[in-house]
Amino acid sequence: MPRFEVGASDARVVEVEASNWLSALGDGLVALGMMGGLERLACEVLPNGRVLARNVRDGQGYVVSMLGVEAEGRGPLPPLTGGSRAAGAEPGADAALEADEDEELEDSLTGPGPDRPPDEGRTDLWRGMGRTVGEPTTTTSRVMERLERVRAAPSDLIAWHEALDAAHALVPAEAGAALEREADGRLRFLHAYGPRSAGVQGALMPAGIGIAGFAVERVASLLVTDTRSDPRFCSDFDQVTGFSTHAVICVPVAFEGRVFGCLELLNPLLPGGFDRAQLEVVELVAGALAERLADA
Repeated sequence: MPRFEVGASDARVVEVEASNWLSALGDGLVALGMMGGLERLACEVLPNGRVLARNVRDGQGYVVSMLGVEAEGRGPLPPLTGGSRAAGAEPGADAALEADEDEELEDSLTGPGPDRPPDEGRTDLWRGMGRTVGEPTTTTSRVMERLERVRAAPSDLIAWHEALDAAHALVPAEAGAALEREADGRLRFLHAYGPRSAGVQGALMPAGIGIAGFAVERVASLLVTDTRSDPRFCSDFDQVTGFSTHAVICVPVAFEGRVFGCLELLNPLLPGGFDRAQLEVVELVAGALAERLADA
C-alpha cells in the first residue's frame, strides 16, 4: 500500500499508509489530532501529484505527498475509490474532506478569477522556491521549518520579519514588503527588501489604495501578473522610489475576522513568473503569521 506524508502548516508531519490521497489526508488529520471541529476542506491536486488542502473556516493548510516517488515526472496519485473514508475518522468526515469541483480554492481567501493564471504551466508547489538554479528541490520539511520560525517569533515585529523572510525564501522575488494595518485602516511598511526598499520603510499607505489596500479590505489574496492592466495598481510608490513593479503577489494576514495587514512580493525572480502554487505558499506563510499575531 502506498505511503504518504501529511504535513500541517504548524510544522507537524506524519507518515501514513493509504490507498489514495483522500484516505491519507483523513488518516493524517486523525494522527495530527486535527479532525475535531473540521467543517470543510478545499483541496487541489497539483500537476506533480501533491495535494494542497485548506480548512475553509480557519485557513489551516495541509500538504499530502506520496513517499518514494520523485517530484519530477511524478504520475498521478492513486484514484479515489468507494469507501475511502479514513480509518478512525469521525462519521461525516467524507463530506468535510471532499473537494468541491464546482468551487475554486479562491472561495475563501483568494480574489477574482482573472487575477490567477490558467492551471496550465503552474509550477510545483515546492520546486524552485528559495533556491538558485542547480540547487536541490525544496523539501516539505524546509517549508514547515520556515512556518515554525514564524510561529515561534519572540515578538510581533520579529514575527512579521520572519514571515517576509520566509515568503521571499520560498517564492524568490525582486522585492517584497510586510505591511501592518493601522487602526484607521492605513497600511504601514514594517519591513521591506529589494531595490529602493529604504524609501518605503515606515511609510504609510492610505486605506484601500493599491493592490495591498484592496487585498486587506476584501481579505482576498491577489496574484497580478501584469500591473499595467490592473486598475487596482497604484504607481505612486514606484514614482517616488524609482522602482518598477511588473507583477505582484499580495496576501492578507487575517485570522478569525481580525485583519493584521498583508505580505506582498514584487516581480518574480524565477522563470515563468508568479503562479497559483506560489500564491498558495505565501498564503501558508501569512496564515502562520496571523495565528502568531492572534495569540499575542
